[in-house]
Amino acid sequence: MNPWYSTPNTMPAPLTDYNVRIRYWFGKPFLARYDADNEVWISNSNGLTYPVWSISRFQLPEDFPVTSFVLPLSSSGDGSEVSTLQLTFSAATSLKISGTGLFYDDAAGTINPGNVRFADSGSIQTFYIRVPSGSCTINIVNGLDLITQFNEFSTETNSPAIGDLLLSNLPVNLTYFRCIGSNTITGNISNFSINLLLFLCYGSNTITGNISNLPINVTYFECGGYNTITGDISNLPVNLTFFLCGGYNTITGDISNLPVNLTYFRCYGSNTITGDISNLPVNVTYFECTGSNTITGDITNLPVNLYYFYCTGSNTITGDISNLPINLTVFYCAGSNTITGNISNLPVNLTFFLCVGSNTITGDISNLPVNLYYFYCVGSNTITGDISNLPINVTYFECGGSNTINSYTSRFWSTKPVTFILDGLSSLSSTDVDQLLIDFDTDLTWSAGNKITITGNCGARTAASDAAVANMESEGAEISTN
Repeated sequence: MNPWYSTPNTMPAPLTDYNVRIRYWFGKPFLARYDADNEVWISNSNGLTYPVWSISRFQLPEDFPVTSFVLPLSSSGDGSEVSTLQLTFSAATSLKISGTGLFYDDAAGTINPGNVRFADSGSIQTFYIRVPSGSCTINIVNGLDLITQFNEFSTETNSPAIGDLLLSNLPVNLTYFRCIGSNTITGNISNFSINLLLFLCYGSNTITGNISNLPINVTYFECGGYNTITGDISNLPVNLTFFLCGGYNTITGDISNLPVNLTYFRCYGSNTITGDISNLPVNVTYFECTGSNTITGDITNLPVNLYYFYCTGSNTITGDISNLPINLTVFYCAGSNTITGNISNLPVNLTFFLCVGSNTITGDISNLPVNLYYFYCVGSNTITGDISNLPINVTYFECGGSNTINSYTSRFWSTKPVTFILDGLSSLSSTDVDQLLIDFDTDLTWSAGNKITITGNCGARTAASDAAVANMESEGAEISTN
């Protein structure tokens, strides 16, 4: 039997000297000590105080059961490498590994192998673990109560990963969880510790739940994997600054309701986010949202510090590209956009530009940003210039519309444009088309999936480029010309 005592009973004197296990209303139990002078409980994990009357029950140390935290691990690859586990505890405890795993005192996994390790309180404790084959479990005595931070679990290709860990089995006082590797963590976000501030987890995770159930004080949430998270962004925690969720999520809501302090938002899945970009939080630097979004607004109103904007869906963005944020490096906007402007006014650090819609972009390709590697622009564009003036790092080039690119001066191609599509009203001569194909063949090696299309008003290639085309096609390239 493990009796629970109801409060407010007469508090035994020893409660001022050691920890007891208390339950706040219907919440999960946690360790605390009793301050008799002020008639409050003081939480061990965060120092918060709870009046006597607010605590429904408590257990004395001799009564409450050992609350071990069990961490399941599985071998990966050939099992030769070591994973690093870092934890912080509120009191000293011990760890025991069972199964095929062993602890070591060094990252190479050579010093002092053993099944048991001891941990002190306060500072980060580091453990090195190898699981050569099969699986093992680490049993941490009183870990459910004593672990306050899961500081890091990092893996290598051949080192153990976390296997089948449920969110509901995480320590109740956890404020920090960071786990990188081929992990398989499952569960509903409603089972997070109420004290959680940071959650970072990569792997083949399958986390579910509604974002309204994220702990109220979470500031950082990053989860990779096959997650299926739902909810309206108006219910994200008010202090959230970083949100990244991979998987098949279905997030909804208006961007005007994103947390005011948010700096990073990245959400994959079939999301349906709406709103005007003028209502993005002023400090956002990274915004990426996939799905059937319907975002509107003028690019003039994008946050000034934004460096990454990626939004799929039926968006209707307007504005002149000269008004894009000065530090922008990626601009991806799909939908029925009506973007205008001269490419000479694109941000100087831009590396990726994709804009779909009824755009009317003008300018000479010699004025594209020097570090640009991806350019995709369709619409009623009127882009001109000499193909030889494309930035040297371009790996993707597609330009449709009323473009009048009309020449090519032979050059050396140091970087392969794995997709090169020139159509519309572009009018390279047959001689230019031949020379471009010959240079592509001479300077580069092609492979399956690579695509070269030179059509529109361009001249037909001649026998002069037959050998070059035959060679590139033998390497796997798909070539289309007039």
